[in-house]
Amino acid sequence: DNEAKAPDPDKVKAERIVPYVEDRRNILIIRPSEELNESEMVTLQYALKRGIESVFQLEESELMVEPLPNKEHRNAILFYEASEGGAGVLTRVVHDPNALAMVARRALEICHYIVEDSCNVKSLKENTNPDGSPICEAGCYKCLLSYYNQPEHDKIDRKNELVLTLLCELANAKVTIEKVSQKKSESLALSPLQVALKEILDSQNFPLPDSWNETINGIQIDALYQDMQVAIILTDTSNNQQLTELENYGYIPIVLPEAQSKWHELLEENRELIVGESE
Repeated sequence: DNEAKAPDPDKVKAERIVPYVEDRRNILIIRPSEELNESEMVTLQYALKRGIESVFQLEESELMVEPLPNKEHRNAILFYEASEGGAGVLTRVVHDPNALAMVARRALEICHYIVEDSCNVKSLKENTNPDGSPICEAGCYKCLLSYYNQPEHDKIDRKNELVLTLLCELANAKVTIEKVSQKKSESLALSPLQVALKEILDSQNFPLPDSWNETINGIQIDALYQDMQVAIILTDTSNNQQLTELENYGYIPIVLPEAQSKWHELLEENRELIVGESE
């Protein structure tokens, strides 16, 4: 049958639909002041997670934790509330001066240690079974092991001395919130090129970047618009491979040349990317 058939007027043409969802959650990032190895970071990560869950009576699935920036390079620990709307416990950890100490003490107890009023790693005594034997060696499902962290069971060591020392220090600590003047911090941190960029952004009615001097996968970013995923690079030391890596991470790189006379034009050309809407 070679005769052309009239299209069905009731048939709707298929269109591709990509759902897009925005979500807001409380997060807490903990970055140790000294470099820890993989086992120490993993152990600290799950010790604090179990401590927070116990102190604030959370289900295991209500609080998630991940290493930052990734499992291969553990520089910090990211906690976020997985339950819808959040339980608000991470806010309490930050604003209650004694909350973090309570979490650390409870973490030590979960790791099968008896915690005295004056917590000290040398004075820690281990809980034992009735026959005097250790409850577990590196970890068990009563302390730090769980279904969620099965792939990392071999890295967890509840007896790690450095982790126990850090938990004891936190158990004796009080949280204080330091308020820094934004203008003062900016003036101290910005380079002459960044100051020039800030003045141009002001003069052309651009929003100011969310942050300055960020590093993404080892690539130096001079100005970052986090919501729009736009990374401005002023010193053109990046190569094409690094720019491709930024794009793979979901960022749009904008490289401004050394000649500042071209910045006005280039920024205007990329206004929609930075602002998020055409004017």
